[in-house]
Amino acid sequence: MRHVTMPGEQLPADRPDPGEIAFTLLERVRAEVGGTEIRLGDQKARLILAVLLEQPGTLVPIEALINRVWPEAPKSTRPMLHDHVTKLRGRLDTAKEGARSLLPRGEGGYRIQVDRRQIDLCRFRDLVKHAQTVAGHDGEAAVRYYRSALEQWGPLPDGPWSAEPLGGLHSGAWIDSTRTALRNEYQRALMSYLELELRISDPAALIPGLQRLTARSEPPDDALAALLMRALYLSGRQNEALDAYRRHHSRSVEEVGGEPGEGLRHLQQQILTGELPLRPPTAPHDSDPPKGAPVGRAENEQDSTTGHGGQTPPGESSGTADGTRRTIEEVGEAAAMAVAAGARRALSGKVVLQPPAERKLVERVQREFEPDTPGFRALVVVETAPDQAGAVQALRDALVVRMLSHGSFLKSLRKLTDRLNTAPSQGTGTIVNANRVGKVVTFNDKVKMRDWNC
Repeated sequence: MRHVTMPGEQLPADRPDPGEIAFTLLERVRAEVGGTEIRLGDQKARLILAVLLEQPGTLVPIEALINRVWPEAPKSTRPMLHDHVTKLRGRLDTAKEGARSLLPRGEGGYRIQVDRRQIDLCRFRDLVKHAQTVAGHDGEAAVRYYRSALEQWGPLPDGPWSAEPLGGLHSGAWIDSTRTALRNEYQRALMSYLELELRISDPAALIPGLQRLTARSEPPDDALAALLMRALYLSGRQNEALDAYRRHHSRSVEEVGGEPGEGLRHLQQQILTGELPLRPPTAPHDSDPPKGAPVGRAENEQDSTTGHGGQTPPGESSGTADGTRRTIEEVGEAAAMAVAAGARRALSGKVVLQPPAERKLVERVQREFEPDTPGFRALVVVETAPDQAGAVQALRDALVVRMLSHGSFLKSLRKLTDRLNTAPSQGTGTIVNANRVGKVVTFNDKVKMRDWNC
């Protein structure tokens, strides 16, 4: 099934319209119009612009701007902020008449009023979101959108470690945290793109790029190594796949001081013993067996791990209550949906006794995605806005990437998602007749508790 654009559907732009001011955050912070760069001023002016561009259309309070541009600064910096904004307006207006109106002052703050297509970061995010939307039914279209998204960073970087968002700005609290978050976004998009490309394309064509990525990753990345090993194996190059594991193992011991994760070691054993099935590299996504169909091992049956190039990913597939086996993507999907379900209850204001299996699963995901770890931002979005478009999908992708490189995490989620399928009420929770005022809960009736380990 191919994605068909519906009448009135707005597809994300991959470039600004001719004649518009184009703003860049994913490389060096700059602005240009008609191919001519606009002189923005000093570090402070470009940092002010970067803060506003990161949240286009959103009013940023003056105090928040001052804290990000002049940390620990006295209140006397308020006139300096106004002066910088005034000069920025003038420079934009000189480059394009009327552009000073792009920086209006609101009640207690400033905003930048530009279309999302004018900012490379927004184009990247919109293209990734659209790729996630169509990936389930049109893999080829999703690959094209992922490529366009990654290309917003300029010439394709050799992984997030070599990308330099907010380039040219000196280190600072807001700059460093934002830069890390953007690199994590790039990492998630890159891994989703490579996973999908490996599923629908000729794996041999991906090998040179994956070899470059794994060789230059800092530190050695288990998930990238797994992709390279699978691509080599699916291309009929079993010995080279094992050599790739040995090189990655040596780097992990020398540079990190530890062995690769359990999931990657399991993949190496599958390749070594030939347990990993080969499949035609161009097998269409539409021919995948129905979701939930039992996985057979006969030669004439197709493997059901459709999200991983027709092979069992690192770690065994999960077994569900009805005896079917679940892929790693389905484990990630179940875990992400459980986190979203818990968040909806928490935001509803109702007093709900959460099923133990769901509660433990959410706690396990929260421990894995602590602040400053890949996936943390996706988790925060789901917990604060569980119905936001693409939020659950982004968390699922982050969980899959994490499980591919951390076998112990895969094993934990596999067990916990299996328990979700066997728990009473399928994890819906029990609503208690009670009132909540702040953190105080008053029960109106006697409630008989059963089935839950409260």
